[in-house]
Amino acid sequence: MSMFLCPLCGKQNSIRYYHPETFDDDVEIFHNASHGRGRPFEKILGFSIEEFPELHEKLGIRAQRVSEFLSPQPMTDVRINELEKQIEEENKKRTIAEDQLEELDIEFLLYKVEGSLGAKNSDVHAAVDDLINRNRNLSESNRNMNSITQGHEALRLRLEQEKRNLATEKALMQTENTVLRENIGKWGEAYRSLEAQHQRQNTEHQTELTLERNLRIQLEDNLEELDVDVLIHRNRALEKERTVVLNFINNELPEKYDYYYDLEAAIAAFSQYYEDQIEEFSDE
Repeated sequence: MSMFLCPLCGKQNSIRYYHPETFDDDVEIFHNASHGRGRPFEKILGFSIEEFPELHEKLGIRAQRVSEFLSPQPMTDVRINELEKQIEEENKKRTIAEDQLEELDIEFLLYKVEGSLGAKNSDVHAAVDDLINRNRNLSESNRNMNSITQGHEALRLRLEQEKRNLATEKALMQTENTVLRENIGKWGEAYRSLEAQHQRQNTEHQTELTLERNLRIQLEDNLEELDVDVLIHRNRALEKERTVVLNFINNELPEKYDYYYDLEAAIAAFSQYYEDQIEEFSDE
């Protein structure tokens, strides 16, 4: 495979696969704006080659060099004579211009230049030098301004990306809030169901206690009408039932409650326990 070193791009290329007609005819100047560490760069276009005179000059010199060695023009005698005539004419024009310049009012020219500059100078040459320096400083300021503009553009792109990130986070938070509200609704429904269940249990226990109390009162009334033997017998049965009820209540109450021997005290503690349970669930 035949290779050559391209005088345009400076890279080694294959002659067979070299297609310069596909190159871009315009000079494309761009700026790579970073989006942060680990993220890709963004290509920002819109810069003119006129903003970079040093690049324009280098490309022009290189293009002229390439054109000269690709299409050499032999210096014939006719061409040499033409160039000599041109040089002679240019010398005549220069001499005429120098004579005309001597006839001009140098002081008036200096006054006009100082009026444009807004400063005093010793002579025209100093004024022209000052004008050239100011023009050079203006070009440098323009390049600095372009650099600042590029930085602002990169900052604007980064802020837009952060804005999009915030919008995404906001959408995620709204979704999480919706799920949280649904869970709160489910928890509230479960709490109401549990509270209703405890109320039903409390009602059932109170009913049982009421029935037990009524039974005890009825037994007491019946004992007065019975003889002593029957009274003793029934009293033993009642004592047995009382023991069963006390054992039931003492078994149902948590360990933090005392062991009760009195039925009324056990019933009161049992009722207080369910009231405390209802208040605890209400606080939750």
